[in-house]
Amino acid sequence: MTTATAARRPIVHPRIGRRRAAVTRERGRRRLRLFVAGLVIVALGVGALAVGHSALLSARHVEVTGARHTPVSEVMAVTALGRHPPLLDVDPSALEQRIEQLPWVRSARVSLGWPDAVHVALQERVPAAVTAGVGAQRGQWALVDGTGRVLGYVSSILSTAPGLPVLVTPSSPGQPGSTLRAGATPALAVVRAVAGQLPLAVRSVIGASGGTVTLELTRNVQAKLGTTQLLAAKVAALRSVLVGAPPPGPEVIDVTVPSEPTVAPAPA
Repeated sequence: MTTATAARRPIVHPRIGRRRAAVTRERGRRRLRLFVAGLVIVALGVGALAVGHSALLSARHVEVTGARHTPVSEVMAVTALGRHPPLLDVDPSALEQRIEQLPWVRSARVSLGWPDAVHVALQERVPAAVTAGVGAQRGQWALVDGTGRVLGYVSSILSTAPGLPVLVTPSSPGQPGSTLRAGATPALAVVRAVAGQLPLAVRSVIGASGGTVTLELTRNVQAKLGTTQLLAAKVAALRSVLVGAPPPGPEVIDVTVPSEPTVAPAPA
């Protein structure tokens, strides 16, 4: 080192040097504190995760309400809640979608009850009609709701589904949980429209391939509705005829033109 270089080096006052050393040490301590704090946070996170996935916070208690026709075992199977998963891993929305695939379930609500419970509330579908089974279900009757959802099969409608109309359509029922094909749509619309609206019981709803619908009522009364256009007006006209002039015997009521209903004796 030359004399000129040494001369250009600034002379640091001892007090300033001590201050700089203190600042450097403080920076080191700050880094150490941040490092330790980070380790503590990670440790707490790992501990919380471990506790959250332990048996203490698992679905040990599952309550299912509203399951009149739906076996609780089926709910447990589609949700896997019988395996007692950690509540942290339970997704209520996903479980609701799975449960609503069960034939009888219209809607499901899943809620968590910390620390170890899951509550499942079901709203089941209401059968609106029966239709004859085919294939493997020949000889049985399919229960369907107003949307055409196949709820299940029964061997006798007199004891299991009394009062439900028989649905006759070009669409054959499938497995429980499936829906009748589009050919049943007009007849299903009539089933929904006449429910509780007529003074005579509806024995059968017959849908033809052209979309026309005919009702078979008690007292051997037949009602021709035609298509489902102006359906509300047709049901109102049919009700008016039945209430105003109760049929003394077999007859045919034609309300295909609701403003001009006609009544004729049933053909022999």
